[in-house]
Amino acid sequence: AYSEGELRAQVERRKVLPTVVVAGKSDAEGAARRLDSLRATGTGFTIVAASFFDEASWGVLTEVLVEALGLVRVWLLERGEADADAEPHLVPSAASVEQVAAAARGSTESLRRARVWGTSAPQPGQAVGLHHLVEAGDRLYLET
Repeated sequence: AYSEGELRAQVERRKVLPTVVVAGKSDAEGAARRLDSLRATGTGFTIVAASFFDEASWGVLTEVLVEALGLVRVWLLERGEADADAEPHLVPSAASVEQVAAAARGSTESLRRARVWGTSAPQPGQAVGLHHLVEAGDRLYLET
């Protein structure tokens, strides 16, 4: 949540907080014209067309919101294999393995290291320390 001061700064255009404009009812008659008009205002904000009845638009909206909030999705593996079942977790961009574990498990006391499959690791399944920074889409197996 943002403080009253941060919100006031946003309104007064002294500070720009993450902002996404959601144009609902994108399936309604005339929606495309109104969306073009909204985009022409030049707000500089990301504008996403969404419809309650269009499942694909919800996926786009989710991705835009995750990015606007500075989050990335990583996957925690059940076993130390790249194709193991995994649970998704949203964490702050540039989170460490330790921060991911704390958010997912609540405790890092017994955590020794992680194995990572993804762009943050030089090699697939690379063992990394607790201070290793994860990237979007990484798959991690936490080793205790």
